[in-house]
Amino acid sequence: MLSDQVRECLRYAEDCVQRAALQTDPKLRPDYLIMAACWLKLTSELSELADFSKPKREGQQFTAPKLDEGMAI
Repeated sequence: MLSDQVRECLRYAEDCVQRAALQTDPKLRPDYLIMAACWLKLTSELSELADFSKPKREGQQFTAPKLDEGMAI
């Protein structure tokens, strides 16, 4: 289930932040923070996917997301 995947990603992100805080080598700390940001990004994308896949109520219409200017299809 997607909510389980979201929770797992959040746990990984939290673990990365904790490892960054405990890291004694300042050159490695940003790597853990980058990994945490990637896990959070994945969490966000999974949440959007879960919202998109929910059945719509009767009478509710699909609205396509707006593309940013300059975004190619």
